[in-house]
Amino acid sequence: MIDELILQMHSSRNDEKAVVMKAYMKDHFDYFGIQSKKRKEIQKRFFSENINTSGPEQKRKFVLDLWCQPQRECQYVALDYINTWSKKEYSREDIELIYHLITTKSWWDTVDGLASNFMGKYFNLFPEEIESIISNWRNDEDMWVRRACLLFQLKYGKNTNKALLYSLIDQYLPDKQFFIQKAIGWTLRQYSKFDPQSVRDYLKDKELGSVARREAYKYL
Repeated sequence: MIDELILQMHSSRNDEKAVVMKAYMKDHFDYFGIQSKKRKEIQKRFFSENINTSGPEQKRKFVLDLWCQPQRECQYVALDYINTWSKKEYSREDIELIYHLITTKSWWDTVDGLASNFMGKYFNLFPEEIESIISNWRNDEDMWVRRACLLFQLKYGKNTNKALLYSLIDQYLPDKQFFIQKAIGWTLRQYSKFDPQSVRDYLKDKELGSVARREAYKYL
């Protein structure tokens, strides 16, 4: 099934744009050179014709098959496809898939979407899993897993578990990794839209790095 989609994307490739896209992503990934609008046109048509009748196993296999492809657009298609799933299509076992996707072909352009969408929705559906999973993942050796722990509540708004968020930030403040510091600031900036006083109180005695501080204080 994936072969047909790959053929359609190959037919729309643009080698000049592929070079620019690859350079923008620090040469981590190859590209077809398909811009977002065109890619979404291709995938929308493909989804409507091939995917809607697939069962749970086929849906997850499709995601994994896309994740194995060398061209980065395939991972973007997988992320957009996951975002079409209804609540009833989620499974408790999806946490294993989430971890695999976060830790494979990892970069901000996939991890951030996985954390704030797939992981965030998963924990909304299975909140009883948060404590055990985050307690393990927050100490993971993989920096991207730790970043995901910070970002999964990004769209929770007033429902953010601020105690958990602040405890994660406290743990990661000494971490000088840019992507961790950026996530610290991003989460604080986002939560400050809903509870600015709580964020101000939290930040009173905190020594944030410049990257985190710039983001955290944007709306305060």
